[in-house]
Amino acid sequence: ESTGLNRDAEPVAEVCRRLAQSPAAEHQEFNRRLQTHYRNANLRVAVTGRLLNRLVPDRQPEREQVRDTVLGRPVYGHATSESDLAVCLIPDPSHLRLALEVHGEVFCQTRSMSGPATFYSDGESAYVARKEMELGTWGIRIWPAKVTVDHDMWLRSWETSLDGIPLVGALAHEVARSQLERKSPQAEREVEWKVASRVTRRFDEKLKESLNKLSDTIEARILEPLARMSLEPVTVSAQTTDRRMVTRLRLAGDDQLGSSTPRPQAPGDSLLSVQIHQSALNNMLEQLELDGHTFSLGELRRHLADKLNRPAMAEKTTEQDDVKITFAASDAVHVEFGEGQVSLTLSVVQLSRSPHRWSNFQVRVSYRPEVEGRTAHLVRDGVIQLIGHQNMRSQIALRGIFSKTFHKDRSWLITPERLETEPAFEPMAITQLVIDDGWLGFA
Repeated sequence: ESTGLNRDAEPVAEVCRRLAQSPAAEHQEFNRRLQTHYRNANLRVAVTGRLLNRLVPDRQPEREQVRDTVLGRPVYGHATSESDLAVCLIPDPSHLRLALEVHGEVFCQTRSMSGPATFYSDGESAYVARKEMELGTWGIRIWPAKVTVDHDMWLRSWETSLDGIPLVGALAHEVARSQLERKSPQAEREVEWKVASRVTRRFDEKLKESLNKLSDTIEARILEPLARMSLEPVTVSAQTTDRRMVTRLRLAGDDQLGSSTPRPQAPGDSLLSVQIHQSALNNMLEQLELDGHTFSLGELRRHLADKLNRPAMAEKTTEQDDVKITFAASDAVHVEFGEGQVSLTLSVVQLSRSPHRWSNFQVRVSYRPEVEGRTAHLVRDGVIQLIGHQNMRSQIALRGIFSKTFHKDRSWLITPERLETEPAFEPMAITQLVIDDGWLGFA
């Protein structure tokens, strides 16, 4: 608890593994307590339905030509459709569930032909399309869309090719109208079925396109890097209410721990809140496989680019790429969240840059949060600390190297860029940014 180091966590994780394999009830209970206190969730995300609906794009009216058949008769004209998309949360005590609902109307003016008669009609279809889905660490599970349609049709006018013939024209006129009225219920049912089919198809196509983009982004930026680091997120709990979705996750390998301190409470009116424990980052840092390894800075950058699935990182070059570093055998890179700061510590066995060489020291850099509008950054706070037996000349040289690595004008972005650029976020403000007791909390 006092060090927060992974090497001190491994024995506790080993005890948990051994207890989990025991059939004894008292061992299972002890394991449950250890899991609760030392392998608890180290990442919590809560998002409200209000925020999700702010992110839903506005849908513009669509106008299209009508070329179809109803009851075997050709129908021509044009239709204008308007629709609104909304996100509805589905209360569930143990899952993240929501539904996308489209409420729309289709207005059409058409003409249809039956024998010598031509009918001019107005129609209005009101529909509701609903598609439920469930979110999890495994991806998105989608249920088939459900669509209900209510169609009304009015006969505006009609004519026949016999209208110019006395008596016969009037008779044909009346016969055509009576036939239309008799078949109207059947025609409306066919139109409702066709509207439902068309809405379902378009709903599925557009949703598939959007979900594919989202899935690709999540896969490339989150799941693939975690897989390369052998870190599979484990859902500790999930809940959906009529107002918000909340999930608590543990990012840890079998030999790693999770959170062991109470998380900061987010303001109750938050549209979005995130709390991340330092153990989540330290577990990821350990899985980067830096401990005990030697890299040039160029090799280190390519190694990190591969682990994090960031190819662009490997293409960069610096004037310090010839520097070689050998990391400590354990906890080579470690972060601490506390007292309003994020502290980063590098433990180095050897650092060399011809003709110089420095051995057995630590570099500690502190960052403080800074808020500008809807963007939050971590900016370097104070000087770089060097811990170890280094003479004054060595300290000056090392400070020169690490002052460029951790440049005071280079900040770390905490919040997503979309918070600043997306118009939907304009009325919002950051209401919480706290770093304490192992946690970073943002709302």
